[in-house]
Amino acid sequence: MRSKFAGLIMMMFASACNPFPKKDSHPEVPLISELLKDQRKFKLVTDMQNLSEIIFLEDDRFFLKPDRSDAPFKIMDVNKRIIFEKTYDWDLPFFIDKKGNLYFNRKKYFYPDYRKSQDFKNVVFTDSLSVKSEELKIENDSLKLLALS
Repeated sequence: MRSKFAGLIMMMFASACNPFPKKDSHPEVPLISELLKDQRKFKLVTDMQNLSEIIFLEDDRFFLKPDRSDAPFKIMDVNKRIIFEKTYDWDLPFFIDKKGNLYFNRKKYFYPDYRKSQDFKNVVFTDSLSVKSEELKIENDSLKLLALS
């Protein structure tokens, strides 16, 4: 009985999967590769060379994170105008808040032009807790949590 049921399920999958695709049901919709060739609709602003990450901001700007520590972080607009460019200390955390302010190298850079800045101390709790737990030299995780609280 079990083999008949498995056979029935296999038949259902085999009949649903068509190894020969049908004719394109929407030929009027262009493929993405065709769209990218049209310079009126898309333009190359940057590529991923020497970048590990691109963060798109809300106002047609993007944040370029380099893949090595000696290259600068940049914020650019779609016209390739550099708005912000600084080399980053990779041992410190960085982030961008919802307002677009950038927290970077122990400073807060204010949106929109990032020229105004003020000192800002980032505190990384996990690092502090890791150091403290290593000092305690407790093997048991639950005892570590109890000692840290």
